[in-house]
Amino acid sequence: MAAKQFPTGIRPHGSGIKIRFTWNGSRLEPIWPRKPTKTNVVQAARLRAEITNKAKFGTLTWIELAEHFPQFDQPQYLVSDVPLFSEYAQLYLDTASIGDNTRNTYRKALMKYWQPLYATRPIDSFSVSELKQDVAEIEWSSMKTRNNCLTPLRRVFELAVDDEVIDRNPAEKLKNMRHQKPEVDPFSSEEAQQIIDYLYNRHGDSGERIYAIYAQFAFWTGMRTSEMLALTWNDIDWNRGVAMVNKARIRGQLNKQTKTKRSREVFLNDHALAALEEAKALTYQFGEQIFRSPRTGESWLTDKPPRVVFTAALKALRIRHRRTYNTRHTYATHCLMAGMNPSFVASQLGHSVIVLLTTYSRWLHGEESSREMEKLKVVNEKR
Repeated sequence: MAAKQFPTGIRPHGSGIKIRFTWNGSRLEPIWPRKPTKTNVVQAARLRAEITNKAKFGTLTWIELAEHFPQFDQPQYLVSDVPLFSEYAQLYLDTASIGDNTRNTYRKALMKYWQPLYATRPIDSFSVSELKQDVAEIEWSSMKTRNNCLTPLRRVFELAVDDEVIDRNPAEKLKNMRHQKPEVDPFSSEEAQQIIDYLYNRHGDSGERIYAIYAQFAFWTGMRTSEMLALTWNDIDWNRGVAMVNKARIRGQLNKQTKTKRSREVFLNDHALAALEEAKALTYQFGEQIFRSPRTGESWLTDKPPRVVFTAALKALRIRHRRTYNTRHTYATHCLMAGMNPSFVASQLGHSVIVLLTTYSRWLHGEESSREMEKLKVVNEKR
């Protein structure tokens, strides 16, 4: 059965059916232990309607939920003077000083992994060993996902410690696992120029020329995709040749801060300035946002429009596929290969010097590495 055919709040989950509903300000997603057949899906929708109605009028109880959902069958936890995990999870989401996108990510992690297990548990009823066992039993898609999902779990308990409801945070003993970061995979200077030229030639003088301009600006500034989507004409200092980067647009939402929560100035070279001059003729008239749809004039909320065009260009040019984000890696590695000061390059990218050196160590010595290897070749030829 296609996902769109399932009733609201009803989804298959393994050998059971997940039923989503809201109660006392918390969104719960317990698993109903029935196979997701057509008949059971219909019954699940009826059950959800019944539960939602009772929750609305204040007659729903944990005991009644436990009759339908095994994870709520914990009588020792159903009556407690201590706040429940679900209450502190919601309180954390409501009060945390984090961006909207981070809040949404944490909410999804709590609802998917921790609320089904712990929603009805008093916040003072957890042991370190129990949490470790639960974490170990979850089939994580990756170690990175595991680490990311542990963050909101720790912070829920941390809030309870701050309120002096519990003496210690049992989740602080859950350590992150090491995971291998994807290898930095920049485009070569020849590939970058091929892509830019292809897009300019393909779109000519039409409004769709903005796709070529976007690619050129990305390759020659190293700005994050989210930062480019949020960039406005007011951020450009034409006299100094500088772009002020102080915000980001992620999943359509504008954050008034960057990923690192620090604003920075990006000095624009001739290629980047030329791209802006091209863009000015196309989008300046529509408002503040620089990068906009050539069809509607509306600002791009996500990177999907330029990403689709960029990917098509790679395919047409038979260039190995890489994400548009790799334009950032291209700029960084080309700066280092040119012998630019790592401290300056780090400031351009919004990195610390340590992160820059760790991420791009292979390119730090530029052509010196090749010259050193040539010395070894000469030694072998003499033998």
